[in-house]
Amino acid sequence: VSEEFKNYLVGFKMIYKNLCDILKKYGVEEINRVGQVFDPNLEQALLVESDPSKEDDIVLEVLLKGYKLKDRVIRPASVKINQL
Repeated sequence: VSEEFKNYLVGFKMIYKNLCDILKKYGVEEINRVGQVFDPNLEQALLVESDPSKEDDIVLEVLLKGYKLKDRVIRPASVKINQL
């Protein structure tokens, strides 16, 4: 990996961090409810898995991140849930 590539990578990381900080400042937050009960108002279930060690309707994994602006859902999270 060249030094020039490393410099570009550092620059892109700085831009990404600044963008995340600005979004957070204006109330945009990520929906991440792994381990919690599935809520159809915040998430859409794309996959179902059967894990007897976990309760029914528990979010097992986030497949596509979702976001909220204050209390309003911008994009629901796509998740995998447990169904016994």
